Amino acid sequence: TLNLKLLQGDCPYARFQTFQAWPPSSPVRPRDLAQAGLFYEGQEDRVQCFCCGIQLSQWVSGDDPWTEHSKYSRNWCGFTVCVLATPRPVFDRIHLVHPGFSAGIHPLNPARRNMGFSKRILDHRSLRAL
Repeated sequence: TLNLKLLQGDCPYARFQTFQAWPPSSPVRPRDLAQAGLFYEGQEDRVQCFCCGIQLSQWVSGDDPWTEHSKYSRNWCGFTVCVLATPRPVFDRIHLVHPGFSAGIHPLNPARRNMGFSKRILDHRSLRAL
């Protein structure tokens, strides 16, 4: 079946809205989860990525949604790869989990770097082969 949440998940606000019933005792903030590409499934503390479909749960104090998302994605998630092309703080966090990943990101030129394009993200299908 087609998951409408996956289709609409590319909007951070739409993802954030899925956290209306998020457990208040959770150590991870809904805003941080939504920014990391995750939406709430409505069960316990389980979230899912709108792009790669990975499901994460059992959050503990100190967990960073970006780090956990990157760490447990079997294939590189297209969303995290695209985001990594520009925001330096996010890149630094995920680089700690996968130190060799930065070697594959080469901005094409300064103008495109600001737009978030890189050689690594031009062909999403090639990411599945990794």
